Amino acid sequence: MTPRVVFVLPALNGGGAERAVLELAAESGLDCTVVTERPGGDLAGHPLAAGVECIHAVGGRIARIAAVARALRASRADVVVSALTPVVVAAAGRSRGVHVITWIQNPLDSVVADVPGARRPRVRGTLARLIAAGSSAVAGAAPGLRDEWRDEGVPAERTCVLPNGTRLPTGVIRRPMDPHELRLISVGRLAPQKRHDVAIVALAQLRSAGQPARLEILGTGPAEGSLRALAGQLGVAAHVRFAGFLRDPGPRYLAADVFVLTSDFEGFGNVLVEALAHELPVVATDAPFGPRFILDGLDGTRLVAPGDSSAVARAITEVVAERRAKPSLALAARERAAVFAVQRTAEHFEKIVGAVLENGPLPTWNGAPHPWETSWSPHPGDERRQS
Repeated sequence: MTPRVVFVLPALNGGGAERAVLELAAESGLDCTVVTERPGGDLAGHPLAAGVECIHAVGGRIARIAAVARALRASRADVVVSALTPVVVAAAGRSRGVHVITWIQNPLDSVVADVPGARRPRVRGTLARLIAAGSSAVAGAAPGLRDEWRDEGVPAERTCVLPNGTRLPTGVIRRPMDPHELRLISVGRLAPQKRHDVAIVALAQLRSAGQPARLEILGTGPAEGSLRALAGQLGVAAHVRFAGFLRDPGPRYLAADVFVLTSDFEGFGNVLVEALAHELPVVATDAPFGPRFILDGLDGTRLVAPGDSSAVARAITEVVAERRAKPSLALAARERAAVFAVQRTAEHFEKIVGAVLENGPLPTWNGAPHPWETSWSPHPGDERRQS
């Protein structure tokens, strides 16, 4: 019988974890259901969210655990997957005798931040081990996330890597780079973690150095006011566009020349894969832990120190020069994105579920692309692939 898997999310917010859950549940060949604790969110109207159930878990942590446990009983779940609420889901799953896969999306400090005293190393480590004790597997979206839990004493054999999967676009046709003004794009919540201020300062530095450029930022959040004020103070307000949340950012990727990610931390970074899939040069901060996992060793991209706007500006200039000199780097970007195609992550997830149910060894993530992922044919008439 096909295993029944329930994914639990706080709500259908527009973050990378929520997108990854919807994509994985839709792609997997297992019997998957997604439930949210609360209604609403930017992705509530997404086609993949049509079958999502809201369990209306209100109250404190104990009440939420009880609500999730009731949902697991009603669904007759074999496995429950937590993407963002590991304490609640691990406790609920254990109370119902359901296997728990804790899918880690952020660094450990962020995962346990809402627990009093969690910033103290001893408390943080205790919480990690307690969550792991209630989990059949702890799966990090990047190897660094998995390693943090191992460092806190979670047995290595109970941990694995499960990257976020991205549904790759087809028929990508890029416009040539704008010869007069660079078109930069950044995608992410307008929140302190994402450090869009670094991108805005880098834009101002580029323009001061004589390089015309503009920046489009996709996302919403509490930092929008301060970011608009910063753009005004630096004299680049007319060159920064706040586009808000877009359910389908694909056309905006295609209209850009360079993708910029300036986060202080980034557990995975779905947007990096999306940018590569749209053949964009990428500049990202070497933030824990996803950017290096995704970009390491890829020509036409740069990793720079977090918070260093000057390094971001220099890196933008470098990747633009590289792409203009070697247009075939677009294909390399696309091939790297294929490593994180949702078809691959779904296949790997099914192996994890099988191992959990059979109490066997957890599978190892293989980052090498399958042959079909490196044999994409050039677009008709696309001379870039001939360089």
